[in-house]
Amino acid sequence: MKYYKHPETGEVFAYENEQERQEWGAPELVEMTPEEIDAHLNPPPTAEQIIAQYEATVQRWLDEQARALGYDDIRSAVTYAEEPAVPKYQQEGQAMRRLRSLAWGRCYEILNEALAGQRSIPTKEELIAEMEALKSRCAL
Repeated sequence: MKYYKHPETGEVFAYENEQERQEWGAPELVEMTPEEIDAHLNPPPTAEQIIAQYEATVQRWLDEQARALGYDDIRSAVTYAEEPAVPKYQQEGQAMRRLRSLAWGRCYEILNEALAGQRSIPTKEELIAEMEALKSRCAL
């Protein structure tokens, strides 16, 4: 497959071969470079897509932290924060509630900085590492 773009509009056309382009394509089309083709086929994610990916990653991580303590998910864990009947569960609930707040606060700080160009967009692994660093502030 060969890719071409219109020099004025930027519209992209793809042809199986040069003969097909000669037959169907406008003469002013310019063959795209490998870099242009890659950018066209793999556009960078939008801000909305990045935010959705990060939110899903943080939510999954929080749920995993709660499951590691025996809860169904983070929502289940934090319901114990104000229940004094079993001190262990109350302490875990309070710790998980703190972790949830810190994690979401840090997630949005990172996103805002990255989207503003103040830092590079961290990988999923780098984001999780930043979340892991918060656990020491929650007595977990």
